[in-house]
Amino acid sequence: MSGAIGRRLGAGNVAEVFEWGERVIKLYRSPDAMAAAFREAAIQAAVERLGLPVPAVWGVQRVGGRWGVVFDRVGGTSFAERMREDPAIVPVYLDDLVRLHRWIHSYAAAELASLKLRMAGAIAATNLLGEEQKSALFEGLADLPDGDRLCHGDFHPMNVLGDLEQPVVIDWPDARRGDPAADVCRSWLLLKLHAEDMAEPYLDAYCRVGDPPREAIFGWLPYIAAARLVENVPGETDRLLAIIGDHR
Repeated sequence: MSGAIGRRLGAGNVAEVFEWGERVIKLYRSPDAMAAAFREAAIQAAVERLGLPVPAVWGVQRVGGRWGVVFDRVGGTSFAERMREDPAIVPVYLDDLVRLHRWIHSYAAAELASLKLRMAGAIAATNLLGEEQKSALFEGLADLPDGDRLCHGDFHPMNVLGDLEQPVVIDWPDARRGDPAADVCRSWLLLKLHAEDMAEPYLDAYCRVGDPPREAIFGWLPYIAAARLVENVPGETDRLLAIIGDHR
């Protein structure tokens, strides 16, 4: 596979997305991300085979000493941008996000790694919690359901592109098998941290359709918050630690 880097289309904490001919390439910032790139490509291929609305994956590429994954290019703006531009459409778009999220959760994901194990590893890796806190979190996490459903791991309006008729869900490297309640809790937390006015309406829309109940979703909150600490997102640490402290 050959191509040339074009203009940068987006950037996150761990990777940047560039034009790659008619496609795009997501380049990890770290030169040591070979395993992460191949893992993301494999996850994307598994999800694509299910028939979900996701970009096709074309392979792994090394460019300028950095590893990246090549995808089909997806047109359109994100649901987040559309909702910010026109608040009147927010309820309709939240309902469609719920539809997509529930569609994702309808699939078993036996070939993917465990969400609970990933969370435990993230909690173990943070240096912002003491050993007693970690032990208590590990004990509580062990009691929560393992689950076997496909969980996106980072589902929020920025990761859904296009319009209501043809939405596309992007950014699947954190996809795992697990309990849908944990996946919904992660979405609620991300909204609470970065789009607070949408957090409760989204949760209400999800729970209005059926299970899991709010109690089951919020049962995951201290563990989701603790696992999020290792991502070192600016401006989040104090709020995450407060959430963990409130659920002792």
